[in-house]
Amino acid sequence: MTNEKLNVLLFAFRYAVHRIPTQSLAAIQSELVTNLHRFPDWMLAQMERDLEWNFEMMEMHRDEDGRAGFYDDCEFQRPIWEAIKQEREARQ
Repeated sequence: MTNEKLNVLLFAFRYAVHRIPTQSLAAIQSELVTNLHRFPDWMLAQMERDLEWNFEMMEMHRDEDGRAGFYDDCEFQRPIWEAIKQEREARQ
């Protein structure tokens, strides 16, 4: 893939992670996980950081019972976050 295509894909991923309702991102996660081996490490690093940020935000917005609100809950993103981390570790 050319750098231009990778950049477009990265921006689309960021938009999906931060803006699209949970069901939409969940629908494309399997496609992303299937193709992680094709992405360069710099792209995976940025994707990993975007997902880490979501989890940090979720932790900051938990209520007194420890529950995350509907719009802050990103647990459905954990599988892709773990897959990205595993792919990056395998390359090192």
